[in-house]
Amino acid sequence: MNWFALISLTTILFGIQSFLIKSSAERGCDKFIVSLTMVITQGTLGVTVFLIKEPNFQGLQQVLFGALVLAIVYFNKLILDFKTMEYLPANKALPIISSNVFLVVLYGMVFFNEKLYLNQLFGIMIIILSVILINIQSSMHENYSTMKLGFLFAMLSMLLSAATNIINKYAVMYFEPLLFNAIVQIFLIIVSFVALKINRRKEKNQNIKQNFGKSIKLGIILGTVGSIAYISFLFSLIKGPLSIISPVLSLSVIIAVILARVVYKEELTKKQIALVLLSVLGVMLVKADMKMFASLMTIFNR
Repeated sequence: MNWFALISLTTILFGIQSFLIKSSAERGCDKFIVSLTMVITQGTLGVTVFLIKEPNFQGLQQVLFGALVLAIVYFNKLILDFKTMEYLPANKALPIISSNVFLVVLYGMVFFNEKLYLNQLFGIMIIILSVILINIQSSMHENYSTMKLGFLFAMLSMLLSAATNIINKYAVMYFEPLLFNAIVQIFLIIVSFVALKINRRKEKNQNIKQNFGKSIKLGIILGTVGSIAYISFLFSLIKGPLSIISPVLSLSVIIAVILARVVYKEELTKKQIALVLLSVLGVMLVKADMKMFASLMTIFNR
């Protein structure tokens, strides 16, 4: 399978994963059980790959601290994703959450002295504009008072998504990737289990037992889809240019929005479609560099 087929598969799978998070909210699943089952499924794969690939435990003490921080940040981001989907339709929630890329770019400029290209500046402006327009368009909706909480969760999730990417950047620079990933997965399972126990003490929900089976099944599916998507992503990186792969992944938002419309009949007007596309365009421009345009010209000229 060539790299473009692999990244196309990855994009579809990430879109399905986002849709499944929305599906969890629609089905009334327990987000803590779904999260725990999901990270156990993904963790099993991560640890297995690490053990198979000649395990290297160099720098374990430093890795433990970084992995714990990432596990806590990522888990809270995951819970916020579930909460966001409870209050907002996918066509509003996902464009905001995916906008985290512009925060990562700004961080890279300040702390890594990375250059900001004109297309990235234009993309940042588009992202900010699209988020503002989504909020304005939503303010005309009769359920806007309820949606406000969803927007808050989406913005918090966006911040934690950016933090997750930044931590991963440092991890790649200083740690052995497979070891770091394996430890993160183990900590994620521990953090998810502790969060589930704490939530059980606070919440007396009569639907917990009723939705337990659905939550387990959905968590396994989420973890499986996420694992396959990650493997496909890694192989696409080996064979293809990052300058094209990274922007193409942004299209997963459109996949999730379409699935939410088809399956759950979410409202999707022409204005909402335009705002989703505007947001995706902004993210693609921020993720792209000049090599992307050169690579695209090479592909189209073949």
